[in-house]
Amino acid sequence: SNCNISFYDFREEKYGDELVALVPNYLDNNYTISWTVNFQNGEQKTFTDKVPQLNYSRENEISTIVVKVISPTCERNFTKTYEKFFWKFF
Repeated sequence: SNCNISFYDFREEKYGDELVALVPNYLDNNYTISWTVNFQNGEQKTFTDKVPQLNYSRENEISTIVVKVISPTCERNFTKTYEKFFWKFF
């Protein structure tokens, strides 16, 4: 299937102590987006904002983020996995 979604990556931006914003590097206005954030303790949170802000802690770090991007014609998932010590030095 030919899927024209060009969502390449997102970056993490610190918004104060233990608060992070997830910022897409590019996102077409015709796309809808959802973020599923998986924590090391098994907790899972889903956000539908284009730029979600979420809390994390060094005791309960984010392990993976799955981004689902839906265009008028198709959808794609992108997964980002974090190394064990990523959030300690964030």
